[in-house]
Amino acid sequence: EKDITITITINDVDDTAPTNIQLSNNTLLKDQPANTLIGNLTATDVDTTTALIFTVDDTTNFKIAGNELQANRVISSTGNININIIANDGTNISSAQSFTINVIVNPNPAVINNNNIARNEGNSLTALSISATNEPNTQTLTYSISGTDAGLFNISATGVVTFKTAPDYENPTDADTNNIYNLVLEVNDGLSITTKAITITINNLDEATIGISPQSRSVTENASIDSNVGAVLITTGTVTNFEITAGNDAGLFKINNSGQIQVAIASLDYETTASHTLGVKITGTDATDKTANITINITNIPDTALEKTPTVKAGADIITSINKSVTLTATGNDPDGNNNDLKYTWTQTTGINVALTGADTASASFTTTAAMKDTDLTFSVSVSDNEGLKSASDSITVKVNNAKIAALAVRKESKAANKVLLSKASKVVMSRLSFLRHKKNKQSGFNVSGFVNGIQVSLANSELKRVMNSVLSANGLNPVIKTPTRKLNRWDTWTSAKLVIGNSKGGNNNKTKFNFKSLNIGMDRSLDEDKMLGFSLGLGKEDRTATGTDFSGDIDTTQWTLSTYGALELNQDSSIEAVLGLVKGKHEVSSSTHVANNQDSNGYFASVAYRGDLQKNKLNLSPFIRYDISRIKMKANNILTSSETTTDKALAIGLDLSNSIDYRDGKLNRTLGVEYKANLSNDNTDYLSKNAEKELTINMGVDYQKDNSTVSVSYERVQSTNNKAHSDGIEGTIRWKF
Repeated sequence: EKDITITITINDVDDTAPTNIQLSNNTLLKDQPANTLIGNLTATDVDTTTALIFTVDDTTNFKIAGNELQANRVISSTGNININIIANDGTNISSAQSFTINVIVNPNPAVINNNNIARNEGNSLTALSISATNEPNTQTLTYSISGTDAGLFNISATGVVTFKTAPDYENPTDADTNNIYNLVLEVNDGLSITTKAITITINNLDEATIGISPQSRSVTENASIDSNVGAVLITTGTVTNFEITAGNDAGLFKINNSGQIQVAIASLDYETTASHTLGVKITGTDATDKTANITINITNIPDTALEKTPTVKAGADIITSINKSVTLTATGNDPDGNNNDLKYTWTQTTGINVALTGADTASASFTTTAAMKDTDLTFSVSVSDNEGLKSASDSITVKVNNAKIAALAVRKESKAANKVLLSKASKVVMSRLSFLRHKKNKQSGFNVSGFVNGIQVSLANSELKRVMNSVLSANGLNPVIKTPTRKLNRWDTWTSAKLVIGNSKGGNNNKTKFNFKSLNIGMDRSLDEDKMLGFSLGLGKEDRTATGTDFSGDIDTTQWTLSTYGALELNQDSSIEAVLGLVKGKHEVSSSTHVANNQDSNGYFASVAYRGDLQKNKLNLSPFIRYDISRIKMKANNILTSSETTTDKALAIGLDLSNSIDYRDGKLNRTLGVEYKANLSNDNTDYLSKNAEKELTINMGVDYQKDNSTVSVSYERVQSTNNKAHSDGIEGTIRWKF
């Protein structure tokens, strides 16, 4: 028997797939180039030693080189990207392992500290050194440049930027040829690139030299225009321009580009000024300006009669709007000639060209167009005497300013509303005085004044009466027992509500529709038999809808008035009436075509009237003459930056007629009023048109009075005396005692 040893080798069979796939890093900075390493891959394989092959399912964004997961392209958006990776040992394939790649921005990119710079032209090539910081500061920074003008520069490894050719201000090489070089500085910290755009501005250096020294020149008095004042000025270097900068306020001299001073106005007078000192500045190409004082000595000659220079005024600047006819009016004066012989010439100096009509007359005109909106047009007018020896000139600016024109139109409408409201407020109080006057005249023949001083004590026996009076007189007494007068001095209260609806028309098809509402509360009392005093508080509101060439829209005015009024009876048939009050207004504007420019106002008003009272065949006649004055301040707003104060003064004369009949336990009064009113304000700030300076007003109405209440309705027509403007209105009023 023999033992045999048998060796059995068991070979490993690759029958197990890789497991436990790991990725060393899952974070990627955005905007990194393709092939950027993200992390290293590992896996466990218990039955093989061969190299594993990894694959990724998102091959658009990622790829695997060996065991490295890399970016397959530049990823510019931050966020999470989910991927699946499998491992292959050549025989078996692992299960897919999910990973999330976080695309983030560089948390600490490099910071460039450079800003725009300016440097002088010259031979120096250095432009700037890039200054940058980063965290952590152990990172290595690399520098580069780009941008429009980058090709004109070099950059070193340390970030020093230099011109390839030294800059020359007179011969710029930048893309815009404006001596401003545009660069983009770039700094890479190994993770991301930081960029910053800057400019390098080249300053000019004066490379040429010019000079002028103080000098003197002479000219005779009364020298004619364009006469040379001595020789050409002496200068050094190449001078391109001469300019008188001082000492020539009167414009007596001028200088050409050759350095020759000449007479500009033929009015040099030795007796007035024997010498003039001019500051003359010279300018040269690529040179520093120089200035010197030049003394002009006037040579005296025997005086003879001189032709005097005419004068001309072009007038105040004009503000207008588009599609308007504009008239330029000059006023000339010839001190030693006939003004009718003056010759005028209008020329346009700035702005959109216009066709002037009458350019060779004192009054020229043209029409604005839509193209001229919000522009200024400047015109010059010159005038010469009949001999053509002397001339003068002046200028005027026409501002085509629709916004300001509209604001002025609104202010005009607002002031017109003020005027109407004040007139109505004054008339309400005047009507109260009229009511009291008529009420008194309608009272019975019994006169309470018989009891004002007291009760007269008298004895029937004349002898006893004489003795009693003597005794009372000796003791400083009298036979009158005084009685109280409180009922004469009590206050009466009243209220008036008014509504007016109407319209007005003016020149250039300007129209206004309006409605007016007011409420007045007052109190008054008799001071004695011929005097009375009262106070009134009023609230008025007028809504105006204007349609015109300068402005179309709504202007709503709210006005408060506080007034005192009184009357003094001169005799049974005449009296003096007066009203004095304060006013505050608010004007709100609404327009679909213009910017709203609300305006506020305040001021005062007063009226004084002398009135008569006559009766003829049941007809009451009341002639009057009245003086009105108001002063209103329109406050500034965002368009009209200055306030405007307007004073209106007017004188009115008229006649009121009324007839009263009994009707249903009350009185029915039929009224007719005629008034002629002339405006007395003639200052330049007067806003009234010429059509409204003289007006004729006719008012017809009827009112019913019962006890202390009155209801009235009337029609009023206001007509300018030249028939170019008018207004019509229907008015309703209720008055009652409270």
